[in-house]
Amino acid sequence: MWAGRFGSDATLVGRTLTLDGEPYTVIGVMPQGSAFDRGFNDMWRPLAFKPGELTRNFHWLVVYGRLKAGATLDAARAQMDTVGARIARDYPDSNKDWGVTIDRYADVFIGPQLRGSLLVLLSAVGVLLLIGCANLANLTLARGTARDREVAVRAAIGAGRGRLVRQFLTENVLLAAAGGVAGVLLGYG
Repeated sequence: MWAGRFGSDATLVGRTLTLDGEPYTVIGVMPQGSAFDRGFNDMWRPLAFKPGELTRNFHWLVVYGRLKAGATLDAARAQMDTVGARIARDYPDSNKDWGVTIDRYADVFIGPQLRGSLLVLLSAVGVLLLIGCANLANLTLARGTARDREVAVRAAIGAGRGRLVRQFLTENVLLAAAGGVAGVLLGYG
């Protein structure tokens, strides 16, 4: 939005914009590729309620957070269970039978049905990779057997067994490295 609507204006920070008839001050522009760059939010505004909206009967807020270094999921659950119990005790009319859940984002985002599908897909890709590796190994062996005369000539003019092994290893390592680089570039693309 900053680039498309405001022309990447560097002076936008600190200016006031009117949204839905209310003024908001721009406090920053998120860099592209940041943790919050997901493509569906153009802007964020403060979560501020008007006096008529201050009620405890709506339970719609979802919060995403990151555990601090060294914290465990079980410790966070225990701490949030304590907070949830205290809120339920202080506000029994609106918070009875309500609590706080702490889950890994991947578990919520993927879910059990999609997880099974992804495991099947991962298995299929693994089998496909295994078939490709077996085919490449067969091609390399066939190429090696076709080079019998070359190996015999090299051995006849004095090449030792170690030197021949080093030559074949060098060729195959170079082929594997080129395939690995191509695979990484293709995967990144």
